[in-house]
Amino acid sequence: MKWQWKPGWLEIVFVFLLLCDVGLSLLPGAAGAGAVLTVACYVTGLLVLVRFVRKNLKPALWRLRNRLIVSYMFIAVVPIALLMLLVVNAGRVLMGQVAVYLVTTELERRMAGASAPPRSRSGLRRQFSLSRAPLRRADCRSSEIICNPLH
Repeated sequence: MKWQWKPGWLEIVFVFLLLCDVGLSLLPGAAGAGAVLTVACYVTGLLVLVRFVRKNLKPALWRLRNRLIVSYMFIAVVPIALLMLLVVNAGRVLMGQVAVYLVTTELERRMAGASAPPRSRSGLRRQFSLSRAPLRRADCRSSEIICNPLH
């Protein structure tokens, strides 16, 4: 597609105003004139854009074949891609729910195992209760003191 661009008097005025606006933005004392020049630059820029679009609208229009190809893409490809995206997001949500369920059941199992007494009667229960229980007078029958610096 070939763009038809021949600068006329409006385009030349726009470029001149743009250069003056850039030049005034470098001067610290010209804020008022710079604001007026910026508004004039915006107005002429909008007019140049309208002229450019009106001149180049016909060459930019698509032929019927190109429009049909785009419509087929919207009819066939885009819905399939959206459905695939929906399935992927649903799978991620489901995996997250399964992970939360697995972690919760494992934590509940560990908490139930920690609160129940040990199952073996080999003395582990007594050793555990003695090591965690506070010191009582009945346990101190001898006057020995054992110091263990590594404990």
